[in-house]
Amino acid sequence: MPDRKSPNILITGTPGTGKTELSSKLAAAAGLRHLNVGQIAEENNCYDGEDEVLECKVLDEDKVVECMTPIMEKGGNVVDYHGSDFFDEDWFDIIFCLRTDTAVLAGRLEERQYSEIKIKNNLESEILQILLEEAVVSTQSTG
Repeated sequence: MPDRKSPNILITGTPGTGKTELSSKLAAAAGLRHLNVGQIAEENNCYDGEDEVLECKVLDEDKVVECMTPIMEKGGNVVDYHGSDFFDEDWFDIIFCLRTDTAVLAGRLEERQYSEIKIKNNLESEILQILLEEAVVSTQSTG
């Protein structure tokens, strides 16, 4: 584990589980920096095309890592994103994966005006615990 004075924390989970709200509150309460990966990607044009089926931009993960590395090396970050498999394995001191009842989640995604296929995709991800499994696997890579 890198020698940092302050921890890096990842809050992950299916869209609509409350990552951004929890991350911003935790960062404020702990005196840490809140980093929203979607916002970083938007500000730095970290995209590699568009997924027309899911109606969203495709993240250029390498570019995101390049943009975030200097900030992450300093420590003191609460990062929120709906995945964890492409981040450098030594970035995070702890990872939390948020879960939400699927009926509640469906309502939140409908409020965001997600397409029917995007809602179905995210509900399946929540039911099958895809992002939880991804977070567990990403923490096991260092043994």
